[in-house]
Amino acid sequence: MSIILFSLFACGDDAKTNDSAGSDDSAAQEEVLPPTEPDAFTLSVTGDHTLSLVFDTPTCQIPDAAPNFNAFWRTSSGAHTFVLRVMIRGEYDGAGTYTLTENALTVTLQEEAGGEGRYFSVNVDEGHDASVELNTEADNIVWGSLTASQLSSINDGNITISPTEIPLWCDSNNTN
Repeated sequence: MSIILFSLFACGDDAKTNDSAGSDDSAAQEEVLPPTEPDAFTLSVTGDHTLSLVFDTPTCQIPDAAPNFNAFWRTSSGAHTFVLRVMIRGEYDGAGTYTLTENALTVTLQEEAGGEGRYFSVNVDEGHDASVELNTEADNIVWGSLTASQLSSINDGNITISPTEIPLWCDSNNTN
């Protein structure tokens, strides 16, 4: 009788091991689904300039016709004329991590027409760092985040920005 019970317990243990291994495999094969379009955010600028900028309108150029990636954040209210721009000037290969040095990533905060013409950028020569993490989905949705904290300008000084992680979003509704 004890041999039969031992055999039943041994079978139960094997079945649990196989079940958990199967669930690990299925979890690893799940696709990362895109979140919804990000909400508006306030970018706080401190340093040589102090600004509080609300960005609520993402637009993008997904590289169907060009081998790079451009993403922009603006405000729809016209409360300010700043645009936050993220550009991968190097080869854009879809999902992945892009950096200043390896992918010619540029990050700028600049005033468009109607402002003072202030222009700030992430500058590797000043010790700045920035990266972009992108995900893609079959319906031409590209999303991810920019990580950066410092920008500088020859004419306008140095600034830090908060938050330091900024969402990126491109879909058929906001792509040029």
